[in-house]
Amino acid sequence: MTTRSPGARNAYVDGMDRLLSADAGIVAAFEQALATDEGFALAHIALARTLQVQGRGSEVKAPLERGRALAAGTTEREQSHIAVFEKILTGRGSAAIPAILEHLETWPRDAMVLAPITGVRVPRLIGRVIGRPWRPPKHSRAWSGQRTAGPTNALR
Repeated sequence: MTTRSPGARNAYVDGMDRLLSADAGIVAAFEQALATDEGFALAHIALARTLQVQGRGSEVKAPLERGRALAAGTTEREQSHIAVFEKILTGRGSAAIPAILEHLETWPRDAMVLAPITGVRVPRLIGRVIGRPWRPPKHSRAWSGQRTAGPTNALR
């Protein structure tokens, strides 16, 4: 991560843990990371994505633009990560899918980049991670194609 501040890194990791587990305090964690290191590009992008997910679209532009402006001073992985979310956050989701798959070829453990397509291409992504084609078990209720919640299939 391109930050020189252990405090910013710790706040960012806390924010990511909260974001990926849908916990409270996500925005505050990323804001703390940015208060500690205003030049932390990934924290700006994570804040923008969080605001989008929370339905606060009118607040996305400033952290997105700041993260994009800082991208040139980051690692190749971070630049790819930022490019993926630039597509997502500007309404180009279909263009993001190939960028996500390309990113995951090189950095398969980037959970934040994986998250937007986990419901779209799970079998294909699992196959890439394990190195062979993967198909869900034929008799698995979780993969039976049920799309509606009801008393017999909710949360299964």
